[in-house]
Amino acid sequence: VVIMTTAWTDEPSSHENEVRVITSVSGSRIGLDRPLEHGHYGGPEYSAEVALLSRSITLQGDEGSEAYRYGGHSICTTGSECRFGGVAAVRMGQENVMGRYPFHFHMP
Repeated sequence: VVIMTTAWTDEPSSHENEVRVITSVSGSRIGLDRPLEHGHYGGPEYSAEVALLSRSITLQGDEGSEAYRYGGHSICTTGSECRFGGVAAVRMGQENVMGRYPFHFHMP
């Protein structure tokens, strides 16, 4: 599982994204193979995104996305119905651009 940063900016040299292995599941709680190194905010206005890393579909930005830190972007706007399952994001998201996350959801 990957837990995304909730820091205001996400620089390549100091990002706070973390990858862990799920070791247990109990109701709505999961156990991880080791503690998280960073705090990941969760509140009424937004919370950290969490993604399962075992996937079979890949959405990806082009080769230049990595060099320019400006990759692909998917968005589900209010009124749409979006479901993602088994999807990997490679070279997605636009670094330090508000609202340009790999998976962007507008909830009603």
